[in-house]
Amino acid sequence: FFQAEDGIRDKGMWLEFRRVLFRSIIQVTYPSYRKLLKLGKKQIFRIAPCRTYVGKYYSILNLVEIDCRSTEENTLVTLAHELVHAEQFQQKRLDVKKIKCNKTRKSEWVFYWHGQPTKNKCYWSLPWEIEARQRQSTIAQQVVEMVYEKIWF
Repeated sequence: FFQAEDGIRDKGMWLEFRRVLFRSIIQVTYPSYRKLLKLGKKQIFRIAPCRTYVGKYYSILNLVEIDCRSTEENTLVTLAHELVHAEQFQQKRLDVKKIKCNKTRKSEWVFYWHGQPTKNKCYWSLPWEIEARQRQSTIAQQVVEMVYEKIWF
């Protein structure tokens, strides 16, 4: 299904191949992520094309969503990032609650970091995102090393 002159003929087949590949990556690496991050709950993973992000963690569903169009290396780093969020929620350092505003009668989601509500900050300034970004590459590297040791030694 590869042709040098016109690229991949069947984009749907390519995306399905990526989903299968990423599912295999997750199956092989998740036990190591779980051990490193001391995750107690079983994670649910969704692998699909994502429009505005490469990964996302849904705490209510205990779901990690990964973009299947990403590279394998980036997927390992994204998994680490999103699983740091799972750890943060599990340890109760990060929480989210739906709060109803008395004035507007509208509900909004409020995030709590170490028990304190956070003001609407830019994504890059959120303390839980800063922590996840600081740890993601190191965790991904440790997972690769752990899997490598299992496979080759």
